Amino acid sequence: MAVYESCIRPLLFLLPPEPAHKLGRWVLAGKQPWQALSERFQVRDARLETEVAGLRLQTPIGLSAGFDKDVETLPGVPRLGFGVVTVGTIMPKPRAGNPGPRLLRRPREMGLVNSLGLPSKGLEHAVRSLSRRRESHRAGGPPVIANIGGFSVEEILTSHRAVEPLVDAAEIDWICPNQKERPDLNELDLTARLMEEVSAERRKPLFLKLPLRMSEENWRRALAMADIAARCGQDGVSMGGGMMHDNPRLAVGRGNLTGLSVFDNTLRIVRDLRSRIDERLIIKTAGGVFDEEGAFRLLEAGAGIVDILTSFVYLGPSAPARISRGLVRKMDEEGIGSVRDLRPWSSAPAAHSSEQGANLVHDSLQGRGAGSRMDRGRQKAEQATRFVREESARPSIRKDLENNALSGFCQQIELYFRRIVSGVLSIVLAAVFIEALFHPNLSGFPADGGPDDAHVGDFQPVR
Repeated sequence: MAVYESCIRPLLFLLPPEPAHKLGRWVLAGKQPWQALSERFQVRDARLETEVAGLRLQTPIGLSAGFDKDVETLPGVPRLGFGVVTVGTIMPKPRAGNPGPRLLRRPREMGLVNSLGLPSKGLEHAVRSLSRRRESHRAGGPPVIANIGGFSVEEILTSHRAVEPLVDAAEIDWICPNQKERPDLNELDLTARLMEEVSAERRKPLFLKLPLRMSEENWRRALAMADIAARCGQDGVSMGGGMMHDNPRLAVGRGNLTGLSVFDNTLRIVRDLRSRIDERLIIKTAGGVFDEEGAFRLLEAGAGIVDILTSFVYLGPSAPARISRGLVRKMDEEGIGSVRDLRPWSSAPAAHSSEQGANLVHDSLQGRGAGSRMDRGRQKAEQATRFVREESARPSIRKDLENNALSGFCQQIELYFRRIVSGVLSIVLAAVFIEALFHPNLSGFPADGGPDDAHVGDFQPVR
């Protein structure tokens, strides 16, 4: 077993999840020791190289949005062997997010339950961090994608204009399962308006984040949103396999479950999505990937980028290199020469979607007569909104969470964190050096391939 899993992780898990996450981000916010150890984490193999939406990736294994919400770990994270790094969600203004407790571990099944609710230091902070990154960006590093959120079309457009020049691509994310402050943004008319306006301005690749598949209504909406993205000329869509999980230990009562137990749901989503959306759209996905087998199956099913986050927490800094090396071995076993040979998507024009919701969006985007783009948007709004409402009535719940103060529990955790961080940091850095020096291949997934007491039956997706 690797040093991180046997020594470092048990120490980190003595801390509550959020302070441990802060400690991890702090360690990765500096260039050292990661610059000195960078070559130990890199997997340079032509069989892993791919090009996605014009982005050249050393490996299709990326870091998911959510680990570095405030763009503070770019000095360290890009040196760990990721093919692409997604930062954010970048929000327009600083916000506290949901009250705590809002992040739980499920160690037996290597899972996390997240109800953070989009905490952010805001757009200005992110722009400053990205500007520093651009000035010191090392040649050959992985592309950086900015995940951008907001509560209105105008806010997201403003953030996109500010951030796009500083990154390699953008990902529009305005549907958070843990945040009910913006229910109207699920409506297809606003999605179409946003995609049309961003398309007119963008200069770099763009992905649209789709809602979790929590119900058939959400699934129909996701397909219609993907159709909008395709017809507006976007490069891809992002959709994870996380599932909503009720838990009374969370202050808001429920959160997004990620980890090993959601992999089957992720695989099902990628397969279904690939078979129903425009072939030109790239699928960027995440959920339950801890080894090369999971990554291979998602790529084979139709994903172009496979992001990880929870496995990064449980397996440590060697996770991307470990999965990438295993992926090379897996391709050798299967007789596949390159990840590019797994591509099921096409650059040729695809047939129109047969989904009813997508057809409504298609008809509306085509427009009637010689109206302006905004006229066509209003026509689409009437048709798409009518379709959704006819299928099922969606309750609208709006809560103001912006001014939530930290609970007494979180304040105590902050104090606890500050008292012990110096000692734990020293141990973490020493152990990382030891692992890199004595385990140059960074190998070693647990012998049983995962937790020995995982219970996944309680978390079944809505079909």
